[in-house]
Amino acid sequence: MLLRKIFIGFVSILLIILLIIDLCLIVFVKTINETLLNPEFIEMELDRLGFYSMIRERIIESVGDWGFAEVIDGVISEGWIREQTQTLLKNTFSYLRSETDMIDMNVSLVEIKDEILAQESFPPLIENELDKRFPDSVDLFDLLDLGKTGVLEQLRMFFGYFKIFLYLLVFIAITLILLIMLLLRDLKSTLLVISISSLLSGGISYGIYILFVDLISAQIRGPEFLPTDFLLVILEDVLSPVKDYGILLLIAGGLLLIIYLILRIVEEGRETGEEGTEQLLRERSKD
Repeated sequence: MLLRKIFIGFVSILLIILLIIDLCLIVFVKTINETLLNPEFIEMELDRLGFYSMIRERIIESVGDWGFAEVIDGVISEGWIREQTQTLLKNTFSYLRSETDMIDMNVSLVEIKDEILAQESFPPLIENELDKRFPDSVDLFDLLDLGKTGVLEQLRMFFGYFKIFLYLLVFIAITLILLIMLLLRDLKSTLLVISISSLLSGGISYGIYILFVDLISAQIRGPEFLPTDFLLVILEDVLSPVKDYGILLLIAGGLLLIIYLILRIVEEGRETGEEGTEQLLRERSKD
């Protein structure tokens, strides 16, 4: 009997540890899936943080003072930059999700060049300079040497296994909970174990969010065209689901713990009532 209790205790602790690790992994995997792997989130984030306006200013600044910066200022709009960015995101994620086997990261500048040349204030003598500064199109795939690095192929493989990994983690969590139920064979004990696992997982997730944001905030450095404050806001928004899921796990764990305490109080009250009834019957039998 003692060995059986030791065995059950040891296996229970092991299952709790595995369940905590699994729940934490689910939190981080779902966070990545909802943010970095979600083009809608990226589009919303770029729009909210004024990314298109910032890029427009950088483009105009890069033109310099060689004759028609004001003309370009009137031609290149935030709407055009937003449209090009959303097209690039759509094409890139279609490739990463294996919806297409070809990736198109080409940005056409013909429309912009035609509008610039159509401006009455455009100096005709520097049209050749315009061709040098603005080619008809820019292929970001070649410009960033993505073919040589193979980063897109690696990301595509990652996308392919990512959802499977998420489903596997959920399956493992359900399996661990069922094993705990079979091992303890008691509703109250099962509720207690799951509530403890949920509370610890939520606390760990929330703590990692706070720690990670503090550490990265002090170290983060981006390219010149992206201010540090901009990157910090993106970082916090990307990691925000970790905090939210951590809080949800804490709430769920707290509710399960309350249910466990209520069941225990009810059971103790029932046992006390039964003992009192038995004692009363014994006293009456003596009389």
